[in-house]
Amino acid sequence: MSFWARLEGSSGRVVVALNDGSHPSGSLDDRSTLPSRTLAVSPDWQQFVLPFDSFPITNLTADGPSLASIEFFVGEGGEHFDLWIDDLALVCAGGCP
Repeated sequence: MSFWARLEGSSGRVVVALNDGSHPSGSLDDRSTLPSRTLAVSPDWQQFVLPFDSFPITNLTADGPSLASIEFFVGEGGEHFDLWIDDLALVCAGGCP
């Protein structure tokens, strides 16, 4: 996946998690069990490219990994923040099928 992001007024960290549907979407409970990547995001626009195979995927099915949602988590304990996400896209590595 690819996207542009900027973050103001927080710890500067965004956690991108892949939810296979086993947890309620957006739930903070047990989010640490979801395959995730922690990103350092600044107040300036930055582009991020996160290949799905860079996530620690453990929920394999006969058809491959299962994915119900892509979730973004910011801040802890009521921090105030402004997060902007733009141009979120699913991209192919090499030629698309």
